[in-house]
Amino acid sequence: MTMKPMVSQQQEIQHFIASFTLPQEAATSILRTTEDCQYFLNNFYGKNPRRLIDDLLDFLEDKIIRMNVSLETFLSRCSLGDGMLKVAFEETFLDDFSDETMEVISSALINHKITLEQLFLNFQQNPLKRIVSYVV
Repeated sequence: MTMKPMVSQQQEIQHFIASFTLPQEAATSILRTTEDCQYFLNNFYGKNPRRLIDDLLDFLEDKIIRMNVSLETFLSRCSLGDGMLKVAFEETFLDDFSDETMEVISSALINHKITLEQLFLNFQQNPLKRIVSYVV
């Protein structure tokens, strides 16, 4: 009896991305679970035949809408203490934030250049625009 090697969810996602020749960086950021991959395949893949990135962006926008995070929920997540701001941002804005990016954002918040509420409302108006662009 031979044992199959365990394949991690991340490996499955990378295989999915490679199999459909999706733009690597964008797809890795947007497709975070095998369920995301399945939903994307069933509902978005091939809708924009010439531009797979548009399929991914349509999926991302739909995912954000389905999440339906309120301002109150976002502010509550942000107030949970040290280290949780990054988690709150990644969960709310469905993006990866480096420590350096979070330092820029934190500095802008501390110096009152922008508020958490403004960031959230800007995101609601244009969910495909990167959050860091609002603070630089």
